[in-house]
Amino acid sequence: RRGAARASGAGTLRDAAAAVQRERTAQERGAAAQTRETRGSKPAHRPPPQVRLNSFAAPDAADRCTVRTRTMENAAAYTMLVLGGNAKPTADQVKAVVVAGGKAEPDEESIAALIKDMEGKELAAVIDAGMEKIKDVPMGGGGGGGGGG
Repeated sequence: RRGAARASGAGTLRDAAAAVQRERTAQERGAAAQTRETRGSKPAHRPPPQVRLNSFAAPDAADRCTVRTRTMENAAAYTMLVLGGNAKPTADQVKAVVVAGGKAEPDEESIAALIKDMEGKELAAVIDAGMEKIKDVPMGGGGGGGGGG
């Protein structure tokens, strides 16, 4: 039964990824058709897509967030490959995982930099070194419980 549950879970993930891909393709086709229809007329104004952190974010925060997102996607893909048994993933393998995750155009420069940074290093050692760096960072915490009476 557990094997069946895993298989159905993997199928569900694949089905969800396929549904997202179909939706994106449909949206792109709709946008292309709309562009053809409005070619003769003045195109509608569309603000550039931005990642909004919060209303108090610095003006360049959207750009910084996008860069972090790309880096995290690549690091996650690399980690999944290592956890899957591939001790030294290549840039093409990382790119394939990122594309399979729904990214149409992965950042190849960022992937190449990640592969270069990981040369000669074990993923577990890199994670341990990172955990050592943040172990003293205050993470907040709950206050004491209230009196019950």
